[in-house]
Amino acid sequence: LPISRFRSSRPTKTIDPKAMAKLLAALAICVLTSQGLAGKDAEDDHDDLRVETFCWKGGNEVHRSTQLVKEEVDPVPIAEPDQQLFDTASDRHLSGSVLEGRNVIDAIWNRPTWRQQRFNLTAEPGEHPCFAGFTAMMRDTDRCGGWQREYPPVGGNVTFINTGISWWSNFTLLDVVANHINVWIEDGGTETHGTVAVKAAKIYANVLDVDELKPVPGSESWMAQECKVMGPLPFMYSCSDRINILVQNCGGVENAWVRQSDYLANFPGPSNNESGTNNDIVFYMCQELIDRNPNPYAAANTFAHELAHVIQGGFGSSFYPMTEGGATWLEGSLLRLAPRPMQYAWGFRDWNRINAAHLYATTKSLNARKFYQIHAMLLTYLSQDELLGDAATSALQNYQSFNGPFVPWGRGTYDYFLSYVGKS
Repeated sequence: LPISRFRSSRPTKTIDPKAMAKLLAALAICVLTSQGLAGKDAEDDHDDLRVETFCWKGGNEVHRSTQLVKEEVDPVPIAEPDQQLFDTASDRHLSGSVLEGRNVIDAIWNRPTWRQQRFNLTAEPGEHPCFAGFTAMMRDTDRCGGWQREYPPVGGNVTFINTGISWWSNFTLLDVVANHINVWIEDGGTETHGTVAVKAAKIYANVLDVDELKPVPGSESWMAQECKVMGPLPFMYSCSDRINILVQNCGGVENAWVRQSDYLANFPGPSNNESGTNNDIVFYMCQELIDRNPNPYAAANTFAHELAHVIQGGFGSSFYPMTEGGATWLEGSLLRLAPRPMQYAWGFRDWNRINAAHLYATTKSLNARKFYQIHAMLLTYLSQDELLGDAATSALQNYQSFNGPFVPWGRGTYDYFLSYVGKS
């Protein structure tokens, strides 16, 4: 049973002892979940596969234990890419042929459109780019079976799992920003935590219509630009047109993260009326990160970075170097902001080490973090209009280039995309 389906509540009537015994037996089950995407400023230096065990035996506490699967073992040999695959894909790119009724080229080069067609979604006039097609999904398809997640009014309370300390906790809805961003604060949070989070959401959505927060003509905010280029949020798995920002106590950790397992809990199906409150599009913002830097613009940039991971997860699986590289590209170049400094967050000590780096040299834990910036700068270079442009560069970063945190598929994937540099 998914741990997220259990909600804390107080009994309102007498419960049959036999039923209670069965319930307690079910609640004693421990479940395994894979780690969500690493946060932007994660303090943990290990990029090994992490398996987390959550166990709830009643009460408010969720016990968590972590096991790291080290990379010292020899990786499973990876077959060389079939050259014919890329030749065929190249031919399809030029001809636009269709395989099994679906445009193969859209699946590679225009994944948002391919997914819209797959779910029979059509964007309505005036819909936000991050939720383009949501109205049609709820009205014209049975994807969610008529169910849509509901939320309390501002000031209302909901119990979520605080993923920073693995604890059921009460959160209050502070504000709904731009009709799509729920800002929640955990009991015990300060006024500063709430104020900074709400301001950050308003900056991200450009509620005040500030020209400097419009990255390019036609994109009215960082939020709109992110979804226009990278694709809509995976609402077809959450059955909701909201983003939930949980400002939580993380037990001293200064970080922020998202978890693909939240909104993909019922994959390939969507969340439903039995799903837990965390089975939604949720972004976890540590109060400690706000304490360290209460600048709302910094928090807004973190929102953009982490929600890029949500978009990426809605299209499938990838791994640290390109996943983080794509989000790091987003937080800088794609929002028309300065790129992340090379020395930042496990970066390089000096230019000699940068010059000696290689795009594929990600076989060590300490290297993988550094290659966020390397991949971000590669994507920044390629996103020039004269080369691939923003949309095609986003397609490259959304494609699974790595078989594991440190094991690239090889140059085939890169070479296929790069063969179209400067071409329409």
